Amino acid sequence: KTRRVSPAPLPMPKRDRAEEPLRLYYHPEIPGRGEFVRLVLEDGGVPYVDVGRVDGGAAVRDKCSAFAKRQAGAPAAAG
Repeated sequence: KTRRVSPAPLPMPKRDRAEEPLRLYYHPEIPGRGEFVRLVLEDGGVPYVDVGRVDGGAAVRDKCSAFAKRQAGAPAAAG
């Protein structure tokens, strides 16, 4: 019988605890979209703010809107 051995965890860069928490952006309208990233952050003890769950996801919509406006002036990809 073979035992499966888990790989050694990758070293995490040291973070100063005084740093601002990471900001997790994802689309709150799609349930579970940010779940894997949240689980990794939780397991690693990394402080974060789930921006999609704050203020009804307004900050995520604002970020997407700003990105779309920036991209509107970009030339179309040649295809």
